[in-house]
Amino acid sequence: MPPRPSRRRFLAVVPFCFLVTAVVLAGCDNEASVRTYTIPTTVPPQLQSSPQRMLAVMVPVDQDVWFYKIQGPADAIGGVEADFKDFVKARTYVDNAPDLSELPEGWRRGGEKPFRFASIDINTPDKQLDLSISKLTAGDDWDQFVVMNVNRWRGQVGLPDSDERWAGGTAFDVDAVESDAVLADLVGDGDAGTSGMSMPPFAGATASGSPDSGDPHASLPPEMRRRIAEGQMPDPSEGQTSGSGESSEPKQASADSEADNPSKLKFERPEGWRDGRMSMMRMAAFEAGEDDAKAEITVITAGGDLRSNVARWLGQVIGGQPKDEAVDAAMDAADDVTVDGRDGKRFLLRAGGESDPDQMAIDAVIVPLESGFSLFVKMTGPESTVMAERDSMGSFVQSLSF
Repeated sequence: MPPRPSRRRFLAVVPFCFLVTAVVLAGCDNEASVRTYTIPTTVPPQLQSSPQRMLAVMVPVDQDVWFYKIQGPADAIGGVEADFKDFVKARTYVDNAPDLSELPEGWRRGGEKPFRFASIDINTPDKQLDLSISKLTAGDDWDQFVVMNVNRWRGQVGLPDSDERWAGGTAFDVDAVESDAVLADLVGDGDAGTSGMSMPPFAGATASGSPDSGDPHASLPPEMRRRIAEGQMPDPSEGQTSGSGESSEPKQASADSEADNPSKLKFERPEGWRDGRMSMMRMAAFEAGEDDAKAEITVITAGGDLRSNVARWLGQVIGGQPKDEAVDAAMDAADDVTVDGRDGKRFLLRAGGESDPDQMAIDAVIVPLESGFSLFVKMTGPESTVMAERDSMGSFVQSLSF
């Protein structure tokens, strides 16, 4: 006969059975409640993207251009706009650099950042803003230099390129500078991201860096950015740079002098042409004619569409904004040329009317290249010299290879 379970063991099993039964019954008696929620379809204000505004000023000082740039939510920029403009307007320059010893109330020097002369932190009720100050050697053509930089900034706030003068920039008076500075006041949708980056300002550059980096030179070639950061940017009168990085006297390459020509540009120099003033943008530079009536010949690569460049040059010749009909006539009168196997256009731009030998004229060739850039070969000078050097200019252009 099997042993009988003990009383203590039986009593332990009974409560457990009652417990399980109670849990099961409770689950059957209480149905799960259903709750409804209303989800808003509009984005709360604190999560909405704010329109982005940029204030940037280019100040020419001798052979350099100083950049003052600030970007952020439109409301925040609006709160410091007056102080920013007053600050840039009142800057003095000691040893060719802005004096930053006194700053507006609430402004303080920020930490060092690559490719900048200085950073300034500006506190606002909305956010802390970053004012970047940096320097770049001026380009050969001030108007084109301005257009390329302003259009690049337009891309950083989600705006398309502009065909207006200075790409919509306006003249800005700076106390210590005789020449006009240029102010860009841009407002975009704030959603451009890096896709809004436009054409880099110089040939060979790549669009790198984010719009929020605060570096106005983010899309310059790496070597140029390094030299800016280290304060080694050469003077425009300085010679070209050798492969070792050591500066040399100005040199001009010939068809059989490739070692002296880092740009790999080859050409045959016309008789009587002299070495001209070199700069970072120039692949070659010459002077022609008598010293009291000399013309300057330059070879560069840069961006910009055909018509806008012709309109700008025609404006330089006539000393004002050309009419559309005049630009159309200049475009129609252009000659077809072939340069190193590439099709191009040659333009002769003169003021017209009664002939004045001292009136400026331009003989220019534009050869489209890749990625929106073009090769520009331009002779600028008194009309008498430009006309006398027309054949030499044609021979020079035909000799180019790159």
